[in-house]
Amino acid sequence: MLPTCMAYKIAAEALSLQEGLECGYYYRQMLEDIMKLEGNTIPIIAYIDNKSVIEAVHSTKLVDDKRLRVDIAAISGSLSRNEVKEIRWC
Repeated sequence: MLPTCMAYKIAAEALSLQEGLECGYYYRQMLEDIMKLEGNTIPIIAYIDNKSVIEAVHSTKLVDDKRLRVDIAAISGSLSRNEVKEIRWC
C-alpha cells in the first residue's frame, strides 16, 4: 500500500513538533540553569496547526504508519511525564 500525501503531511508535522519540543527542552534547561530554578519550572506549551497530530497524540488508537507511531508515542510520553504542559491547536 502506498502512503498518501496526507500521511506524509501528518508525519512531517509530528516530526516538526517533536523537534520543536526538543528545542524547548534545551532552552528551558538553559534558562533554568542561568536563573537557578528547579527543573521543569518553566512550562512548555506547543502550538501546532494540524489537528490530526493533536488527535493522534491524545488518542488511544494507533496511527497506521509505524514510523509515525514512534514520534507520536514520544510526544504523548512527554505530555504524560509533564515535560510539556500542553499542545494547542492554532
